[in-house]
Amino acid sequence: MSMQDLISAILVKMDSCPKVKLAKLVLFVEREYFKKHLSSPTGTYYVKKAMGPVPANFDAILDEGKDKLWSMEYAPMDGISDWGSSQPTTHKYTAICAASISPELQEIVDIVIDRFGKYPGNKLSVLSHELPAWLYAESGEPIFIEELALDIDEQYWTFQNIVAEMENGDNDSELQESLPSKLQ
Repeated sequence: MSMQDLISAILVKMDSCPKVKLAKLVLFVEREYFKKHLSSPTGTYYVKKAMGPVPANFDAILDEGKDKLWSMEYAPMDGISDWGSSQPTTHKYTAICAASISPELQEIVDIVIDRFGKYPGNKLSVLSHELPAWLYAESGEPIFIEELALDIDEQYWTFQNIVAEMENGDNDSELQESLPSKLQ
């Protein structure tokens, strides 16, 4: 499944969504899906940005789907009081057509939207800043969903140590198979 399919599914459920909020909802859907199925629905990695982890090439993906899968308009930013004529604006996306996604992924989309859909993008960014993978990554550095799915520092550092062991030649399948249990 493509990132565009996931974005379309989120936009159908949300009706419309500002860009930052959309990026965070994508992240939280991918995290929840990975926690349940131990795989990424899109295979996308993320990049550390100031506003939190963002899907790699997110702007290009949004541009590719514009006027085909979703429309884009400028709208006032969520959660910002009236600034008069100088009020900041953001890109707001609205679904044009529905994507076909698996029932398992649709279930996760529904859960995440029910849990986080009411929050503005800046609140979701704050939540994404609590993720150890974002905290310890360098700006612009790739972050993988396996890392982003970890909620506490201890899990993150255990994961990093296991990855280092595997990179140092201990590519034992037993080590790989035990990874999920070591992260709980």
